[in-house]
Amino acid sequence: MKFISEKKWDFFFLLLLIFVSWGFGYHKILHFRPSSIHQWRQADCLSFAINYYQEGMHFFKPAVHWIGNQGDGRTVSEFPIIYYTVAFLWKIFGYHESIFRMVDLLIVFSGLFSLYKLCSGLLEDKAWALMIPLYLFSSPIFAYYGFNFLADVPALCLALNGWYFFFRFYQTEKNRYLSISMGFFLIGGLIKITSLLSFVPLILVFLIEALNLFPFKNGRKIFNNTKRYLIQFILVIAAIVSWYAYAIHYNKINNAGLFSTSILPIWKITAAQREVVLFRLYNELLPQFFNKAGFMFLTALLLGILISWKKINAFLFLITASVFVGVITYLILWYQVFTVHDYYLSNLLIIIPLVMITFFSLLKEEYPAIFKSVHVKVVFGVVLSISLYSCAMQMRVKYNILDRFELPKHTFMLEKSEKELWDWYHWDYNNHFKALETITPYNRSLGIKREDKVISIPDQSINISLVLMDQKGFSEFGYGELVGETRIRTFIGMGAKYLIINDEALLKAPDIQPFLVNKLGQYKNVSVYDLKGIEGIVPK
Repeated sequence: MKFISEKKWDFFFLLLLIFVSWGFGYHKILHFRPSSIHQWRQADCLSFAINYYQEGMHFFKPAVHWIGNQGDGRTVSEFPIIYYTVAFLWKIFGYHESIFRMVDLLIVFSGLFSLYKLCSGLLEDKAWALMIPLYLFSSPIFAYYGFNFLADVPALCLALNGWYFFFRFYQTEKNRYLSISMGFFLIGGLIKITSLLSFVPLILVFLIEALNLFPFKNGRKIFNNTKRYLIQFILVIAAIVSWYAYAIHYNKINNAGLFSTSILPIWKITAAQREVVLFRLYNELLPQFFNKAGFMFLTALLLGILISWKKINAFLFLITASVFVGVITYLILWYQVFTVHDYYLSNLLIIIPLVMITFFSLLKEEYPAIFKSVHVKVVFGVVLSISLYSCAMQMRVKYNILDRFELPKHTFMLEKSEKELWDWYHWDYNNHFKALETITPYNRSLGIKREDKVISIPDQSINISLVLMDQKGFSEFGYGELVGETRIRTFIGMGAKYLIINDEALLKAPDIQPFLVNKLGQYKNVSVYDLKGIEGIVPK
C-alpha cells in the first residue's frame, strides 16, 4: 500500500480514533458531570479547576471546595497545569465541564497519534502501526480515565509524546527533538511522577554511554555530547524535585492529608491484608487494566522477549526490561491502594506498547515472514476488535449508556453480577446525588452564595456533593474525632450557615433533629436548612 500517502494514513488513523471514541460512547459522555466509578477523585480534580476559575487565577495557590481547618480549601495534588488551562479556557468560552473532558481527550489523542507515528517509523508497517495504539486504547482504564477529569492517562500520553520526539532525535541526532522530548517528559512527570516510568531507563542509557560501557546505536552512542545532554536531564529532574518539594510544603502549611504524597508499601500491612489486596487486584483491578485474555497475550509476548533477548535490539530490550522492573517495583511500593484505586495503574500501561514494539521488532528482524503475514495481521485484527468491543461495553455500563439494542444489558462480555452491581449503582446515584447536579440555580434563588459555607451530608468524599453544587463547605470527610451532633455544631462554629441533606432517611436521625428547625427549601430529594440561630462550637 505504498501508493497511499503518509498524510492519508495519518488521517485514516485519526478517523479510527474518532470511530472508536463513538463506540465507547464519548459523544454522550461529553456532557456528563463527574460520575460513575471514582467520582470522588473526579470531583477533586474538577474542584481545582473550578476554584481557579471562581477565585482568581493564582497558579501556585490551588484549592478545593472542602474548606478544612484553614477555611479556604487550599491544598494541592498533582502539578495543576491541566486544571489551570481548563480554567483559562472557561474564562474565554464560559463554564462548560465538557471543555475539561475535551482538553484531556486532545492530550490522549496526541499521545496515541505519537505512538502511531513511533510504531510506523520503527516497524515500517502501517498495519502494526495502526493496531498497537488501538490495542492500548482498548484498555478499560485508558478509555475511561482518558475522557475524564483525572490527570493520570493524560500524563501517560505526554510520555508517549516524549517517546515519539526522542525517536526523532534518535533518527536525526538533532538536539531540538531531544529538547521537545524532555519537555513532554517534564510536564508528564510534574503532573504524575509515575509517568516517568519509561523516562528513568533513558537516564540509565545515558549513564551507560557516558561511562563508555556500551553504545546503543549500532556501535555508536545515542548521546554523543555528554555535557549538553547531562544538563537537560538535570534540568528535568531538578524541576520535578522542586515542584514536589513545594507541593509537600504547601500542603503542610494548609490542608495536609487530603492527597497522598508518600508510598503505601506492601510491607506495612499484615499478611491477611496482603491476601485481600491481591485478591482484589487480580479479580477486580487487572480486568480494568486489560481484559484477562489480552493480559495473557501480553505476558506471552514478554516471555518471548526474555527468552530471545540476545536477538533483540539492545536499546529496546533495556528500556522494556527496565520498565517491567519498574512496574513490579511500583506495585510493591503502592501495594495498599490496589483494593479499589484502578487509576493508580494507568501509567503502568506504558508496558503494553513497549512490549509490543519490542516483540514485533524481533519478528521484523528474525522472522520477517510472520511479521509480514496477512493472516497473522487479520487474526490480531480480530483480537483487537474483540478487545475494543469489550472495552466499549465496560464504558457503556459504567455510564449507563444504552442504545436501541441495549448492548450493555445483553452482552456476553459482562458477568450478570457486574450488570446487577451497576444497575444498583445507577439507581442509588439517581435517588441521592443526581439532584445535586442541577441544584445550584435553586440554591442561589434561596440566597445561598457560593462562598457561604454549607454542611453537605451524607457524603463521605472530600468534594463530590460540594463540587456538584459549586458550594464551599464541609462534607462527612475528615474530622474523625467528631461525631453526631458535636460534629455539626463544630462546623457551625467554623462558619457553616446551611445544612444540605440528600438522603431523606437521614432526616429521622436523632443527631440531625436539632438542626432541622429552619427549613429553607426542597429540591427533589434534597432538603435545605438554614442554620442561623443554632448554637455552634468554636474549635480551639
